[in-house]
Amino acid sequence: MSFETISVIGLGYIGLPTAAMFAAYGKKVIGVDVNQNAVDTINRGEIHIVEPDLDAIGHKAVTDGKLKAVLKPELAGDLRENHAVYIVKAISDMHLGVLIAVEPNIEVLWSKN
Repeated sequence: MSFETISVIGLGYIGLPTAAMFAAYGKKVIGVDVNQNAVDTINRGEIHIVEPDLDAIGHKAVTDGKLKAVLKPELAGDLRENHAVYIVKAISDMHLGVLIAVEPNIEVLWSKN
């Protein structure tokens, strides 16, 4: 299945490089994080973590309009047809509620261990 838009939940040391690489390969990426500073920094085309070469990749992704960061998940088109959601951090039941509010048919599998 091919996805036009990918949401990456969590823009830390795993999520931001993942989001930037999806964007570098032409996907539209909506990155979601609860940290306002991280969201603002990414949307300026900068990064808030230390990762070799990620600053240039992230900057290009933002200036090309392929990557944006937000505080809350956004609905992007028909989720069943062209939107994938990757959760790359541990989420609490509170954050899970936000995701389900955006798309009530989302299937979530996780371990509490």
